[in-house]
Amino acid sequence: MFKKLISLFLFAAPLFLIGCVATTTDMDMLQNDVVVLTQKYNRQQKELKLLREELKALKTSTKKQAVTRDTFNALREGQLALNDRISEIDRDLQSLQNRIDESLFRIEKALSDAETERSINRAQIDQAMSEITKLKKQFEEINKKVEELSKLALAIKKPEQQVEKPKPREKPKPQKPEDFYNIALEKLRQGKTV
Repeated sequence: MFKKLISLFLFAAPLFLIGCVATTTDMDMLQNDVVVLTQKYNRQQKELKLLREELKALKTSTKKQAVTRDTFNALREGQLALNDRISEIDRDLQSLQNRIDESLFRIEKALSDAETERSINRAQIDQAMSEITKLKKQFEEINKKVEELSKLALAIKKPEQQVEKPKPREKPKPQKPEDFYNIALEKLRQGKTV
């Protein structure tokens, strides 16, 4: 059996070796196939790398877009709130301006009324002063005439040698228009005329 085995081995080994021996064409084909497979593998690796980069870029752009959208929405909401606040401040300023204008109008009117009243009072005071001056002149004229009449009456009484009556005390000179009026009224009642 050992012989059979050796003979079988000797017979199968060359057949095996012949089967293992490849021709150059087979090697070239095999090498071409390996090169093609290597190229395909490299292309797929490049494509895979590109896809990974694109996926990363897509993720970052999505994050940026999300941030940009969120930022844009936040800015828009902030701008709307700011516009509302500005509108509210504008209304408050308009109200305040109206109140200031109203107060200025009242002040100007009060000043105008006070100036008018002051000018009327001045006119009345000037008129009263001129009337007082006229009354003083009239009173002085009346006093002069009274003195002349009293001197004339004394001159007439002296020659007759009549008993002199005690002189009444002289009344203080009037200072107010009412005093002038009262003196003139008293003389009129006594029957004395100018």
